[in-house]
Order: sequence, then structure tokens, then C-alpha cells
Amino acid sequence: FQMAGLKNKHPPQKPVMVVGFKANKLWETLLITTLLFCMLPMMAFKCDMLFPNSDGHGSLWGSFIEYLCNHHQTALRNTFFIVILLHLIEAVLAGVLCAHMECEPDVALKWTFNVFIHGILSFRHLLATLFDYESQKYEPLTSEIKHALEDLAR
Repeated sequence: FQMAGLKNKHPPQKPVMVVGFKANKLWETLLITTLLFCMLPMMAFKCDMLFPNSDGHGSLWGSFIEYLCNHHQTALRNTFFIVILLHLIEAVLAGVLCAHMECEPDVALKWTFNVFIHGILSFRHLLATLFDYESQKYEPLTSEIKHALEDLAR
């Protein structure tokens, strides 16, 4: 209730948006985990596990992978470390964005882990969620800002 002559110091707040989690497709998960967390580390550090008894007469892909292992070991290791570092940076950014959007702890953990595994494939979904969150939180955005954010989220 309001007393005569006194105004309410706290203006009514907009309803809080509940931020949800969007999982990636199963084929994306299988592809990323196979390539990034199985094949690339094996090629970079334990190539002999991939080709224990190779005679050089395998498939075209097998020959190509064997060539990379035998002649570009340093490049494979550097690629592996750089990709893992990028995924880690994206995961930290995902955690920061979740904190900004005031996500529940379990949702923030899901986003962070998902972005670490999937990288940009998951981060784009988080950016789209951030766009929706910011659109509902603040005044309507100009069309230029909306198009820029939509392009970034794709």
C-alpha cells in the first residue's frame, strides 16, 4: 500500500526471462567427439595406434592420415592444442554469458560443457539465446543492431 505523499521508490520490474538450454544434434556430438577428442589426439601423439601393421597400401583416407602422421607431427600437435584452447576460451565465454543472463547453475554448467565439446556449433545457439534475452530485457533494438546480432548468431 502507499502512504499519502510517498511514492514507491522501486519501479515495477519486468518479468525475469528464464534461460533454457539447447542441446546439439546427436550427429554433431558424435562427429566432434570422434574427430577432436579421438582421432586428432591419436594422430598427434600416438600415430602407431592407428596404423600398427601398415604396409602403405590402405585406403586413400588411411594413406593420407598416415602421411600426415609421418610427416607433419608438429603441425598436428599444434592444431590439437590450438583447437582445444579455442574450445576452452569459448567455454569460458559461455560461462560469462550465462552469468550475465542470470542462468540457473545447472543450465550454466550445461551450456559451458556443451560449448567446450561442440565449440562454435553450440556457441551460436547461446548467442541466439543471448539475443532473445537482450531483446526482452531492454528497449526494442534498431533494425541494424537486430540484423547484426542475427548474423552473428548464425
